[in-house]
Amino acid sequence: MQLSIEETGPIDGARIQAAAYRDKTIKITRELANVMTDDELAFIIGHEYAHIEQEHIAKHTASDAAKRGAFKQTMNQLDERQKRQGSSKLKRVATQVVGGVLGGASLAVTSQLESQHYETKADERALEVVEAAGYNPEASVTAYEKLHGGRVPDIGVLQSIVSTHPPPKSRHKHLREKSRRRRENG
Repeated sequence: MQLSIEETGPIDGARIQAAAYRDKTIKITRELANVMTDDELAFIIGHEYAHIEQEHIAKHTASDAAKRGAFKQTMNQLDERQKRQGSSKLKRVATQVVGGVLGGASLAVTSQLESQHYETKADERALEVVEAAGYNPEASVTAYEKLHGGRVPDIGVLQSIVSTHPPPKSRHKHLREKSRRRRENG
């Protein structure tokens, strides 16, 4: 697989950040590269590599498009049914507006949950990649802490639902447990 890894300035305004792109490019901010040990940086690169290897970006985009298409079709069918039943224009439009709002919110939440799933899968694959390359998978824990300025935040339920990443405390715990098991079983 042809990969490009670039050191860059801030990504989306964040100085400590890494990202994978559809063109198989991984970007790591200079500041992130400077604060990470080799083992930690290996985990970060492994995580972004996993997104590319497992085609998370393309799968997520296709899934979102399919869900939006199915939702639009359902709303069109509902409108047609209401027309056949003689519903007023006001009732049909109101149904479409309210349905659109509720459906849009539902699509957003399911999209975020799918994204969180891909983040967890990328973390797990990164642990494998890092270990296979001779780096310490337990550095994933300290890398994750550094991504959050040394202190993993505790976020609320609503914020965890609308986030593209798993709740920080849960993700931190998951990394700690998975990397510890790899050490014990390895």
